[in-house]
Amino acid sequence: MKKFSILFIFSLVLFLLSTDHALAGYALEFDGNNDYISLDNRAMNGLSDCTVEYWLYIEREDQAASTISVAESQPGNNEYLHYFQFGAGLRPHVRGEAPQNGPEFPVDEWFHVALTRDGDNGQWIAYFNGEEVGRGNLPSGNIRAAEGGVVIGQDQDDVGGRFDPTQALLGKIDEMRIWDFIRSEEEINTTMNCMVSDDAEGLVAYYRFDEAEGQVVGDLTENDYDGRLGSNDGEDNADPHWVESDAPVYGGMAVFSSDLVAFGPVAQERSHQVDLMISNVSEEDDEWHAIEFTLTDLDEAGWLTFEPAEGVIAVGDTLAVGFTASTEDLDLGEYETTVRFEANAANVQRLDMPVSLIVVAGAGRLHGYVTDAATDEPVEGALVRVIADFDMAQTTDEDGHYDFGDTPVYTYRLLCTADDFLPMEAAEVEVEADDDVRRDFALLHAVFSPRPEQIEVFLAPGESIGVPLTVSNPGNGPLTWSVERLFPRGGD
Repeated sequence: MKKFSILFIFSLVLFLLSTDHALAGYALEFDGNNDYISLDNRAMNGLSDCTVEYWLYIEREDQAASTISVAESQPGNNEYLHYFQFGAGLRPHVRGEAPQNGPEFPVDEWFHVALTRDGDNGQWIAYFNGEEVGRGNLPSGNIRAAEGGVVIGQDQDDVGGRFDPTQALLGKIDEMRIWDFIRSEEEINTTMNCMVSDDAEGLVAYYRFDEAEGQVVGDLTENDYDGRLGSNDGEDNADPHWVESDAPVYGGMAVFSSDLVAFGPVAQERSHQVDLMISNVSEEDDEWHAIEFTLTDLDEAGWLTFEPAEGVIAVGDTLAVGFTASTEDLDLGEYETTVRFEANAANVQRLDMPVSLIVVAGAGRLHGYVTDAATDEPVEGALVRVIADFDMAQTTDEDGHYDFGDTPVYTYRLLCTADDFLPMEAAEVEVEADDDVRRDFALLHAVFSPRPEQIEVFLAPGESIGVPLTVSNPGNGPLTWSVERLFPRGGD
């Protein structure tokens, strides 16, 4: 049945789910002297188990570089610090304690840093580019961050100040994430080269540094733990600089034609293919937004194959992945497996997709004709489809004929739709082996006929008026209609 409003407006709105981000387009560059960022202390305060990760580019090869520093009220105490010391490696600090030496780090190239911490026993684990490079133990307990005591780019000797230029960051930083749990090596590897959802579970603060201008570093999570460049709200010589980022952070946006693959009924000793369409709908068109993906059958079902199993989808492209089910040597019944999609897309890094199959004994033929019930004329271009998770559909020809041809044994529920006609269902359409089943549709239509066709009145303030409206339906099918108030200038 069709719906109309009293304004005779019919609209179709298609919503495409996506995230708000595009790519690691910008980073912040520090001068190795007095540049820094001050973050909202709530981004770190009170954390016990945690993971802090980011992309880092260090330029000089002497002295040290401090990336994230947390201070509490006691002067000179490094409550939490990532301290990259040339000759001694990465030396994480907690409560003023640190190992003498840590893992060596690269210079003059981007590398990914992730440092996990177990708040119960103080164990830390460091990862460079997704691989574990060191671990140890430091004081346990919750991290204490004073207001103004979370700084990027400097080592604090007082809360929010007394920086030593020999310990300042000379380089760039991008894509910083703070989590309230210990991320595994697999989790770090899965997401280090791509953006994550700003509402990902356990994500406390997320800084992409993509503002490109201004004094604010935005936290993309709903916590809004924003940061500020330099020593005050205005520009000063302590501000790091916005620069275009070439950190290897990807930003493709994957959209799937379905969240499952359902073959429906397939006759024994036969095979059937279903195409899954994967599109890259990123708004940015460059190599960093291409989607690299792999597909894996987690249950290793012998009846399922798919092609391609891996590949690259450029921005604006759509790829058809052909899933083929072969029923050879399978007994009658239902079968299921799970295919895992893994990619460097911004909105999905891993998706487990259910795949189902029904094996039946034999096939018949299902076909029929679609006509206009008022004229008995054939309806060309009508769509007859099976109402089910699996995809079976046929379009009528100029004679109004549709034909599913070789149709597996099953009891089907059909839906017929066509422009300017009401939809019509046919339930319990049973196809047996070698049967020739014909199911015809005589479509009805409804017509919205209002009298008058337009209402135009003028009222003084405080007045009211009643206007009669007559709606008739000269069609041969039921009409459903509704009234909605719409004001052209957004009034109420």
